[in-house]
Amino acid sequence: MNEKPPPSLRMIAEKASVSRATVSLALRNHPSIPAATRDRIQRIAKEAGYQPSALVSTMLAQVRRRQPAKQRVTIAWLSSQRPPTARYAEQYPFLADLFAGASRRAEELGYRIEEFWAKEPGMTGRRLTSVLLTRNIRGLLLAPMPSPRGHLSLDWSQFAVAAMAYSPWRPAVHRVIVNHFEFTRDAFRRLARLGHRRIGLATFQILNERVNHQIRAAILDCQQRVARANRVPPLLLKRWDDRILRQWFLRYQPDGVLTTLTEVADAIRACSRRIPEDVSCVFLGKHASLPGFTAIDNRGEAIGAAAVDLVVEQLHHNEYGLPKSPKVVMVEGRWDDGMSVRQRTNR
Repeated sequence: MNEKPPPSLRMIAEKASVSRATVSLALRNHPSIPAATRDRIQRIAKEAGYQPSALVSTMLAQVRRRQPAKQRVTIAWLSSQRPPTARYAEQYPFLADLFAGASRRAEELGYRIEEFWAKEPGMTGRRLTSVLLTRNIRGLLLAPMPSPRGHLSLDWSQFAVAAMAYSPWRPAVHRVIVNHFEFTRDAFRRLARLGHRRIGLATFQILNERVNHQIRAAILDCQQRVARANRVPPLLLKRWDDRILRQWFLRYQPDGVLTTLTEVADAIRACSRRIPEDVSCVFLGKHASLPGFTAIDNRGEAIGAAAVDLVVEQLHHNEYGLPKSPKVVMVEGRWDDGMSVRQRTNR
């Protein structure tokens, strides 16, 4: 029995009384086609049993990879902060890694990244939507925002989107994050295996909120497995306060500190303690101002690359708008040995 041939663009165009070019654009959710027309054509295509060709999508992706940089499809990097890209590494090392990873992966897939300042004075969600659609930009990368519960307003139905942190919290989009809970727990366990008994956390409260409280949760989970007398309460500072940190350190006498504070080493030394002879320190992240520090690399470049993959996947499948079931992709952190941790004997 002969199978019914799949519907062609021409067949769909005839049923919809439009041109084949209009059908092609509508099936790709192109903004040049009115929303009502797109919906009508897509409904006709679905009823006719139309399915996009995976082979064609692959071929188009290969064509994009061979295109010169100026001709490549643009993915927008939406940032609510505005340091020049060249200074990311100095001012915002994690953002610098995100941007580098996203740019490299985009180039590999035949795309290019262009920055847009989402919070530019006078910029509204409607205006930004118009700017992006006028430039025919349909893919968006949402950079982390300073506020843990930050949000952006756009006509999300027009875009394929992925965030690179928990913030912006709204809208609910696909996002890539580093597994803060697991890498904090891993750092705690490593110090414990090396003989450390009193392991504490010192960080900013707002940073813990930005990662959905995962760092503090990991510490509290680990401390349930140590003797009550050796539990060190987490220190979450609202702002940098050298006096409070030194008071915490002298009161609880940790022999291992997990931290995101670049100033913590100086504060410990001000308490007449040596690193690593008296106290081991692990930085939860990486920072240029702490060369040689033992750290958990939060894999910014891998996160940026994975976010590009999420956006490109949506673009290839003509999936625009807020997802019904947002994905959260977790990237594992990586332990980087340094000179701020030493072997300790059990006591």
